[in-house]
Amino acid sequence: YLAHRRFTVGIPWRVRLGNLNALDTHDTPRFLTHAVEGSLAIAVGLSMTMPGIPLIFAGDEFALVGHNGEHSRTPIPWDTVDEVAVTINLFASLTRLRTAHLALSEGGMRWLHVSDSVLVFVRETAEESILVAASSGSFSIVLPANSAVGALSLLYGEASDVSYDGSLTLSGFGPSFSAWSLPGVEVANFGPPD
Repeated sequence: YLAHRRFTVGIPWRVRLGNLNALDTHDTPRFLTHAVEGSLAIAVGLSMTMPGIPLIFAGDEFALVGHNGEHSRTPIPWDTVDEVAVTINLFASLTRLRTAHLALSEGGMRWLHVSDSVLVFVRETAEESILVAASSGSFSIVLPANSAVGALSLLYGEASDVSYDGSLTLSGFGPSFSAWSLPGVEVANFGPPD
Protein backbone atom coordinates (compact mmCIF):
# COMPACT_ATOMS: atom_id res chain seq x y z
CA TYR A 1 0.00 0.00 0.00
CA LEU A 2 2.66 2.54 1.01
CA ALA A 3 4.83 1.71 -1.99
CA HIS A 4 1.77 2.07 -4.23
CA ARG A 5 0.90 5.45 -2.67
CA ARG A 6 4.49 6.71 -3.04
CA PHE A 7 4.58 5.58 -6.65
CA THR A 8 1.26 7.18 -7.63
CA VAL A 9 1.38 10.39 -5.57
CA GLY A 10 2.86 12.46 -8.40
CA ILE A 11 0.63 11.06 -11.14
CA PRO A 12 -2.44 13.18 -11.97
CA TRP A 13 -5.75 11.31 -11.41
CA ARG A 14 -6.83 11.43 -15.07
CA VAL A 15 -3.47 9.93 -16.07
CA ARG A 16 -3.83 7.18 -13.45
CA LEU A 17 -7.23 6.26 -14.89
CA GLY A 18 -5.51 5.74 -18.26
CA ASN A 19 -2.48 3.75 -17.03
CA LEU A 20 -2.36 -0.01 -17.54
CA ASN A 21 -2.84 -2.45 -14.66
CA ALA A 22 -0.76 -5.36 -15.88
CA LEU A 23 -0.11 -8.49 -13.82
CA ASP A 24 2.40 -9.55 -16.44
CA THR A 25 3.36 -8.84 -20.04
CA HIS A 26 5.23 -10.45 -22.92
CA ASP A 27 8.44 -9.09 -21.33
CA THR A 28 8.00 -10.52 -17.81
CA PRO A 29 7.42 -13.84 -16.09
CA ARG A 30 3.75 -14.82 -16.09
CA PHE A 31 1.95 -13.99 -12.85
CA LEU A 32 1.07 -17.58 -11.98
CA THR A 33 4.71 -18.69 -12.25
CA HIS A 34 5.55 -17.16 -8.87
CA ALA A 35 2.12 -16.41 -7.37
CA VAL A 36 1.04 -17.64 -3.97
CA GLU A 37 -1.58 -20.35 -4.27
CA GLY A 38 -5.09 -18.91 -4.26
CA SER A 39 -3.99 -15.37 -5.14
CA LEU A 40 -5.16 -15.25 -8.77
CA ALA A 41 -8.69 -14.01 -7.97
CA ILE A 42 -7.25 -11.31 -5.70
CA ALA A 43 -4.74 -10.14 -8.30
CA VAL A 44 -7.20 -10.10 -11.19
CA GLY A 45 -9.88 -8.54 -8.99
CA LEU A 46 -7.57 -5.71 -7.92
CA SER A 47 -6.44 -5.21 -11.51
CA MET A 48 -10.09 -4.80 -12.54
CA THR A 49 -11.14 -2.52 -9.66
CA MET A 50 -8.17 -0.24 -8.98
CA PRO A 51 -7.69 2.97 -10.98
CA GLY A 52 -6.31 2.25 -14.44
CA ILE A 53 -7.03 -0.01 -17.37
CA PRO A 54 -6.74 -3.75 -16.71
CA LEU A 55 -4.45 -5.61 -19.10
CA ILE A 56 -4.87 -9.33 -19.65
CA PHE A 57 -1.85 -10.83 -21.38
CA ALA A 58 -3.06 -13.49 -23.82
CA GLY A 59 -2.90 -16.86 -22.10
CA ASP A 60 -3.27 -15.65 -18.51
CA GLU A 61 -6.91 -16.75 -18.65
CA PHE A 62 -5.59 -20.22 -19.57
CA ALA A 63 -3.43 -20.32 -16.40
CA LEU A 64 -0.21 -20.32 -18.44
CA VAL A 65 3.16 -19.97 -16.73
CA GLY A 66 6.47 -18.65 -17.99
CA HIS A 67 9.73 -17.86 -16.20
CA ASN A 68 10.71 -14.90 -18.37
CA GLY A 69 9.38 -12.86 -21.26
CA GLU A 70 10.60 -15.29 -23.91
CA HIS A 71 9.20 -18.34 -22.11
CA SER A 72 5.90 -16.47 -21.58
CA ARG A 73 5.32 -15.99 -25.31
CA THR A 74 3.61 -19.27 -26.05
CA PRO A 75 0.63 -20.11 -28.25
CA ILE A 76 -2.75 -20.38 -26.53
CA PRO A 77 -3.50 -24.07 -25.92
CA TRP A 78 -7.06 -24.07 -27.26
CA ASP A 79 -7.34 -27.81 -26.66
CA THR A 80 -7.25 -27.19 -22.87
CA VAL A 81 -10.35 -24.98 -22.67
CA ASP A 82 -12.29 -27.56 -20.65
CA GLU A 83 -9.38 -28.10 -18.23
CA VAL A 84 -9.02 -24.40 -17.45
CA ALA A 85 -12.70 -23.43 -17.54
CA VAL A 86 -12.59 -22.24 -13.91
CA THR A 87 -9.77 -19.80 -14.68
CA ILE A 88 -11.43 -18.60 -17.89
CA ASN A 89 -14.67 -18.01 -15.96
CA LEU A 90 -12.78 -16.10 -13.25
CA PHE A 91 -11.37 -13.68 -15.83
CA ALA A 92 -14.74 -13.41 -17.61
CA SER A 93 -16.66 -12.72 -14.37
CA LEU A 94 -14.23 -10.06 -13.17
CA THR A 95 -14.15 -8.44 -16.62
CA ARG A 96 -17.97 -8.29 -16.58
CA LEU A 97 -17.81 -6.72 -13.11
CA ARG A 98 -15.47 -4.04 -14.45
CA THR A 99 -17.49 -3.24 -17.55
CA ALA A 100 -20.88 -3.24 -15.77
CA HIS A 101 -19.93 -0.53 -13.25
CA LEU A 102 -18.76 2.89 -14.40
CA ALA A 103 -17.41 3.61 -10.89
CA LEU A 104 -14.65 1.06 -11.57
CA SER A 105 -13.38 2.87 -14.65
CA GLU A 106 -14.13 6.51 -13.85
CA GLY A 107 -14.85 6.73 -10.12
CA GLY A 108 -12.81 8.30 -7.38
CA MET A 109 -11.12 6.11 -4.78
CA ARG A 110 -11.12 6.10 -0.98
CA TRP A 111 -9.02 3.70 1.11
CA LEU A 112 -11.03 2.34 4.06
CA HIS A 113 -8.70 -0.26 5.56
CA VAL A 114 -5.11 -1.32 4.95
CA SER A 115 -3.25 -4.06 6.80
CA ASP A 116 -0.74 -6.75 5.90
CA SER A 117 -3.53 -9.15 4.98
CA VAL A 118 -6.59 -7.05 4.03
CA LEU A 119 -7.23 -4.11 1.69
CA VAL A 120 -10.61 -2.38 1.58
CA PHE A 121 -11.42 0.59 -0.64
CA VAL A 122 -14.38 2.15 -2.38
CA ARG A 123 -14.61 3.48 -5.96
CA GLU A 124 -17.27 6.19 -6.19
CA THR A 125 -19.35 8.16 -8.65
CA ALA A 126 -22.55 10.15 -8.13
CA GLU A 127 -24.53 7.19 -9.51
CA GLU A 128 -22.92 4.25 -7.73
CA SER A 129 -20.16 3.17 -5.39
CA ILE A 130 -18.31 -0.15 -5.37
CA LEU A 131 -16.82 -1.41 -2.10
CA VAL A 132 -13.90 -3.81 -2.58
CA ALA A 133 -12.25 -6.15 -0.06
CA ALA A 134 -9.18 -8.23 -0.90
CA SER A 135 -7.68 -10.57 1.67
CA SER A 136 -4.80 -13.03 1.76
CA GLY A 137 -6.48 -14.96 4.58
CA SER A 138 -9.59 -15.12 6.74
CA PHE A 139 -10.57 -11.74 8.09
CA SER A 140 -12.97 -9.76 10.21
CA ILE A 141 -12.62 -5.99 10.20
CA VAL A 142 -14.72 -3.21 11.63
CA LEU A 143 -15.06 0.02 9.65
CA PRO A 144 -16.62 3.26 10.87
CA ALA A 145 -20.34 3.52 10.10
CA ASN A 146 -19.80 6.37 7.64
CA SER A 147 -17.30 4.33 5.56
CA ALA A 148 -20.09 3.15 3.30
CA VAL A 149 -23.58 4.60 3.29
CA GLY A 150 -26.53 2.50 2.19
CA ALA A 151 -27.23 -1.19 1.85
CA LEU A 152 -24.46 -3.33 0.38
CA SER A 153 -25.36 -5.71 -2.42
CA LEU A 154 -22.78 -8.44 -3.11
CA LEU A 155 -21.62 -8.32 -6.75
CA TYR A 156 -18.72 -10.74 -6.63
CA GLY A 157 -17.04 -13.02 -4.14
CA GLU A 158 -17.91 -15.04 -1.11
CA ALA A 159 -17.56 -12.69 1.83
CA SER A 160 -19.36 -14.48 4.61
CA ASP A 161 -20.70 -11.65 6.73
CA VAL A 162 -21.61 -8.02 6.45
CA SER A 163 -23.27 -6.41 9.45
CA TYR A 164 -24.26 -2.93 10.62
CA ASP A 165 -24.32 -2.17 14.32
CA GLY A 166 -23.17 1.43 14.50
CA SER A 167 -20.22 0.37 12.36
CA LEU A 168 -19.68 -1.80 9.30
CA THR A 169 -18.20 -5.25 9.87
CA LEU A 170 -16.84 -7.25 6.93
CA SER A 171 -15.61 -10.79 7.36
CA GLY A 172 -14.78 -13.74 5.19
CA PHE A 173 -12.52 -16.65 4.51
CA GLY A 174 -9.39 -16.16 2.47
CA PRO A 175 -7.69 -15.78 0.29
CA SER A 176 -10.61 -13.87 -1.18
CA PHE A 177 -11.76 -10.98 -3.31
CA SER A 178 -15.23 -9.48 -2.92
CA ALA A 179 -17.07 -6.44 -4.30
CA TRP A 180 -20.36 -4.86 -3.26
CA SER A 181 -22.55 -2.22 -4.86
CA LEU A 182 -23.66 0.82 -2.86
CA PRO A 183 -25.55 4.00 -3.71
CA GLY A 184 -23.55 6.82 -5.29
CA VAL A 185 -22.16 9.80 -3.44
CA GLU A 186 -23.47 13.33 -3.48
CA VAL A 187 -20.88 15.73 -4.81
CA ALA A 188 -20.65 19.04 -2.99
CA ASN A 189 -20.12 22.17 -5.04
CA PHE A 190 -17.45 24.26 -3.35
CA GLY A 191 -17.04 26.63 -6.28
CA PRO A 192 -18.01 30.30 -6.36
CA PRO A 193 -21.73 31.03 -6.03
CA ASP A 194 -23.67 31.29 -9.28
